[in-house]
Amino acid sequence: MDRQAFPLVPGRECGACHACCQYLNIDTPQLRKPPNILCRHWNNGCGIYEDRPGPCRTFFCGWRITAYLDDDWRPDRSNIFLRVAPTESGTPGVDVNLIGELTDEMTHELLRYIGGLIESQIATYIVIPGPPGHGAAKMLLNNRMRPALQTRIYENALAAFREAVRVARAFETRPVGPSVP
Repeated sequence: MDRQAFPLVPGRECGACHACCQYLNIDTPQLRKPPNILCRHWNNGCGIYEDRPGPCRTFFCGWRITAYLDDDWRPDRSNIFLRVAPTESGTPGVDVNLIGELTDEMTHELLRYIGGLIESQIATYIVIPGPPGHGAAKMLLNNRMRPALQTRIYENALAAFREAVRVARAFETRPVGPSVP
């Protein structure tokens, strides 16, 4: 997606978070990094920051571009790595990557966030990272969760979400991207 379409939240920095350095697939002449493997240049910071390749230079997670998400949503704190990505039609969608276990409070906040996206008719996907070097399991949530969300009963939304995660975790993932250097 064009980074200019989604400006950064002023004053918001990555800090110690390095989710993008682990979960993204980077395949450029300068850097070949498979998905779900921590970049070899990460060492408490990017070792090639000044010379990092274009995909690293232009990518910012959903937390960096969404002002109403507070600091608890930073991926290394929330275990949620949000990514704005184009859908097949070219419109922006949101990938909700689950990169660790969620607290009950974060699950509640995530369901509110997902509900708002779906209500706004934004394509919303649950993404479960695969093993190192494999793609992720990705499933559209909109039609699957809309009926439960429309009841406005938290337990219904939670059950639909948990079922979506269960189904997505059962998907087979395949190796993608460059081979491990």
